Amino acid sequence: MQASKIKIGDEYAVTVKDQDTLALIRVTKVVTTRTGPHSADFTHRIFGMVDDQLIECHPDRILGPYQEHAELVAQRKAEADAKRDAAIERDLIANALVEVFYRLINVERPDSKLYSRQMFDTSYGSEVKINAEGAKLLLAALNQKPSLKIVS
Repeated sequence: MQASKIKIGDEYAVTVKDQDTLALIRVTKVVTTRTGPHSADFTHRIFGMVDDQLIECHPDRILGPYQEHAELVAQRKAEADAKRDAAIERDLIANALVEVFYRLINVERPDSKLYSRQMFDTSYGSEVKINAEGAKLLLAALNQKPSLKIVS
């Protein structure tokens, strides 16, 4: 954030070093120091209170008003959590479906995920792959059930 936009007494969101978190800084001092003869030769340091400790930071670490950034971070976290939960649910459904397929054909599910010739496979996450042998056995098992008779 531009040092000229930072106001003493206001609360801003600041990135915490070596972490992906935000902290609230209440600015107590903005120091601008001339470092050379040209108009652009300045350095800026921001001083403020974070968790009852006085810290010094560069203006680039200040993201903007704390309330705006806290809401965005909470929204992004909620979206990421929802996306992760949906992916986990899809994977659980795919694995349950594969388990049902193996039970229908009365074959024990292979233990190893590394076995590439599985009849029903979820090696690509929530996508269930059925090979030709698995399809034949599944259709035969379904044809044995009168209510699920499939013509093939």
